[in-house]
Amino acid sequence: MKKLLSVCLVLVMVICFGVTALAEGGFVNSPSLNSAPQLEGDDSTVIITPYSERHTLPDAERKALEDAYESINQAESLSDLNEKLSGNLAVSDLFNISSNSSKAQSLVLKADTLDNFKALMVYVDGEWKIVDAKIKDGKLVFTANDFGPYAIVVNTDGTKSPQTGINEVANTSSTSFVVYGIVMLASACGAFFMWQKSKKYSA
Repeated sequence: MKKLLSVCLVLVMVICFGVTALAEGGFVNSPSLNSAPQLEGDDSTVIITPYSERHTLPDAERKALEDAYESINQAESLSDLNEKLSGNLAVSDLFNISSNSSKAQSLVLKADTLDNFKALMVYVDGEWKIVDAKIKDGKLVFTANDFGPYAIVVNTDGTKSPQTGINEVANTSSTSFVVYGIVMLASACGAFFMWQKSKKYSA
């Protein structure tokens, strides 16, 4: 019985972590699921680090990337981050760009998160700035005058909402508990059912 309960508790924790990962505020999906954009050309001075690998960054850069994540995750609308942004928008990717050179870098990036591209932002001194960027031949072209966290903003009009189902419910802290409660209740019912079956077979 104790072993069964332990298994159920683990399942509840895993499911709850999954719900948390899906509830991503202003994001289309969790940026931890994205791989790093690929840099076109041979430029060894530029390093692109996806959010999922932020632990590899120096402390200051890691903190800036995590702060950038929090600002997006807590925003009710991306217009709260920059007044030039309007409409149904969401962030499809978040990553860090660093360079061994302090000079501006002309970059061309290939990524799977560019569909319905709207804007590119960079996080500088706690504020989001719009970067002059465009899509050319399916790739993101821009000049990096600043280094640090970058976010790709996409238009969600006419596409599936980034916050649907569990995502939408779990988006607010007041209803997150309801989601967790439902998940835990379902797991408890499953545990009870399994316990009843084990009693039946042991009888």
